[in-house]
Amino acid sequence: MAAIDQPAGTTTQRAQQAQRAHHAQSAQRMDKTAAHRVVIVGGGVGGLGLATRLSESLGRAGLAQIVLVDRWPTHFWKPLLHEAASGQLDPATHQLQYAVQAQRHGFEFEQGELTELNRAERHITLSALHDADGREILPSRQIAFDTLVLSMGSVTQYFGVPGAA
Repeated sequence: MAAIDQPAGTTTQRAQQAQRAHHAQSAQRMDKTAAHRVVIVGGGVGGLGLATRLSESLGRAGLAQIVLVDRWPTHFWKPLLHEAASGQLDPATHQLQYAVQAQRHGFEFEQGELTELNRAERHITLSALHDADGREILPSRQIAFDTLVLSMGSVTQYFGVPGAA
């Protein structure tokens, strides 16, 4: 069960509205008449970079529709993690909102955790999205793909440093 832990604010609210709109569009695009659909699961450095570059090339040319999926609404550049852990920077000021990046570069962003991959029917299933109080924001949903990229990255090692995790 994914949760939104972000403080309320206009950017976050706009990002949530954009997600709802993309979810509605995604449900309509389960047919095969649209452009080649590339779904990238994982919004780390690799997945986010790939979504941005593909949308700026193939997406703008009308050759592909790019969709980025991540369980969190934001990306934090992990090499800055030690500075955040030591209190030298505020992580909230160094996060990138996926929905904002998607809007600026022409790809779609779907927030949710991958729960199922159906290779035969060429779709993935995402978990329902809940707010901090446990209320459902978006239901579980399926996203069709022509090409699927699994870019879920790695697990951060905190080396047992108290308070770092």
